[in-house]
Amino acid sequence: IDFANSIDAKNLLEIGVANGYSSSMLYKYAEMNSNVKIISIDLPRFEVDDHDLSLLHRIIKKVSMYSRIETTGTVLDIKPGGIVPREKWCGWLVPHNLRKKINNILYIGDVFSVFDEFTDDKFDLVVVDAMKDYESRYKLLNKCYSRLNNGGFIVLDGAWINPAFENFCSNNGLVSHTVGRVSWAKSPEN
Repeated sequence: IDFANSIDAKNLLEIGVANGYSSSMLYKYAEMNSNVKIISIDLPRFEVDDHDLSLLHRIIKKVSMYSRIETTGTVLDIKPGGIVPREKWCGWLVPHNLRKKINNILYIGDVFSVFDEFTDDKFDLVVVDAMKDYESRYKLLNKCYSRLNNGGFIVLDGAWINPAFENFCSNNGLVSHTVGRVSWAKSPEN
């Protein structure tokens, strides 16, 4: 919230919603600031009933309940992230009253297909918490960068997973910053 406020972001793009933890922060920011628009894109994964899982997956699920390992949300994790409970919906952590107040659109689908639907939009802040593999993430970062307003920011969760963000910043002459799991870069102001 403080970061978005410090840059006075008006047009926000969020890629990767899942349960909506980050979304709820963006909506809270939008509630406190006028004329904010949020576009979110996600292709959610939902929890599967145990009887639908293989024996190996049931064992991993049981063992992972006791794991203290931080997860990345990738298939390489013992305990996966970004899975929506079966009885919930994509972005369920965002209070309904905020969804009604805020100018927002939630697209459900493949980000590369959906992204082309709003070609005129430019963004002050893009939050990416999706595409963990190098190739997809690098491609997505470049697409997002082409849609940033001058002086806009890309914020990425999990840049440490692979060098896609580092290479993206280097290839575009951007300086990146990291705090904990989150990294960001600012587009030049022209």
